[in-house]
Amino acid sequence: TLREAATPLSAAEVAEVAELAAAELANIDARLLALARKWFGITSFRPGQAITIRNVLAGVDTLALMPTGAGKSLCYQLPAL
Repeated sequence: TLREAATPLSAAEVAEVAELAAAELANIDARLLALARKWFGITSFRPGQAITIRNVLAGVDTLALMPTGAGKSLCYQLPAL
């Protein structure tokens, strides 16, 4: 019911949801990194790349403002694969 849906989560429930979300993000990042390794020879993401790539894949309008050489191109090439 609507009343049940509006009931706030306990601290333990919030922690459980956060743990599940972190595990899912780690799984997604591992799969993305495996693709990056296969196609581009990349062994790790640079700061900001993983979240940018996830946002692009999720269809979120994304602006990646990074310095030259920071790996912006990968943020759009990898999701295209």
